[in-house]
Amino acid sequence: MTHDAELSLQPMNRARLSDSELEYLDLGPRSGAPPVVLLHPFLTDTRHYRKLVPLLSQQHRVIVPLLQLGAHRVPLPPEAKNSPLDLARRVAELIRQLELGAVTLVGNDSGGAISQLVAAHHRDVVARLVLANCDAYEVFPPKEFAYLGVLGRSASLLRLTSWLLQRSRTLRHGPLTFGRLSRQPLPDALVRSYCEPLAQAGIARDTAKACASFKPAQTLEAARILAAKPLPLRLVWGMADPFFSVRLAERLERDVRGAELVRLPGVMAFVPEDAPEALAEAVRAIEVGDRPAQADCTTS
Repeated sequence: MTHDAELSLQPMNRARLSDSELEYLDLGPRSGAPPVVLLHPFLTDTRHYRKLVPLLSQQHRVIVPLLQLGAHRVPLPPEAKNSPLDLARRVAELIRQLELGAVTLVGNDSGGAISQLVAAHHRDVVARLVLANCDAYEVFPPKEFAYLGVLGRSASLLRLTSWLLQRSRTLRHGPLTFGRLSRQPLPDALVRSYCEPLAQAGIARDTAKACASFKPAQTLEAARILAAKPLPLRLVWGMADPFFSVRLAERLERDVRGAELVRLPGVMAFVPEDAPEALAEAVRAIEVGDRPAQADCTTS
C-alpha cells in the first residue's frame, strides 16, 4: 500500500440503525477467525487503525465503524442523542445487524471508553475485549482534555475550532491536540483531514452532544459491571503516555478476573500507531487464551 493510499479514507458501507445511519469499513474473510470490531478515538476516523487492519484482515473479518465523534461524514438527525451510551448502543446494533455474533472488541483512547460501555451494557455482542491506553474509572476525559466539556456547550465553538485547526499546523500538533499522542508526529495531511468534517453544522452539533456527555460516571459504572461480570480482557498499554497512566490498566487488571496486562515501553496513547504488531498479537492471543508476551517496542 502506498503512502497516499494508506492515508486515503476507504469506501465504506452504510447501515441504517434505529436512530441514524452509520458508516463502517468491512474487510477480510466472512468465515474463519472470530470477527474483530475496532473503535477509534475522538476526532479521528477509521484510518486510526490503518496499520492494524492489514495485520488482522487476512484471517479475521474486521469491522471499523465511523463513530459520531467529530470526524464522521454523515450527520445524525437533529433530534438524535449522542452520548457515549448512545454510541455504544449503535455499535451493538451494528454488530447485531451484521449477524457477527459475539465479537472481539478493540478500543483505544476514547474508543476504549465506548468499548467498555458496549461490553458492560451489551454483553451479547462481545466475547472478548482488548483495550489499549484509554479512559477508565474517573478519567473520562483526562484532565488535560477537560476543555472538551467547554467546547461541548456550543457547536459554533467546535466549528471555530475546526477552522483554527485546519489553518494552523502548530495547533494541530500541539501538546493538547495531536502532538503527544504518538512517538512520531502523525502525518499532517491525516490530522488536517480529521479536523475538516467538524466545520459542518450537523457534524459540529453531533460532536457537541458527545463532548458534553463525556462523564466519569459512565466509565465507573462500566468498570463495576465488568468486575461483577468479567469477560476475557487484554490490556495493551503504552508506558510513555502522558494522559492515560498505566495505573488505570493495573486497576482493571485487578478488578476484572482473568484480565492480563501487556506493558509497552516507549509507546504513547495511540498504540495502533506506535505498536500495531503488539496490538494485533493481543487480539490473536485473547482468541486462543494464550498469555501474550511482554513487548519491548522502544525501537520498533
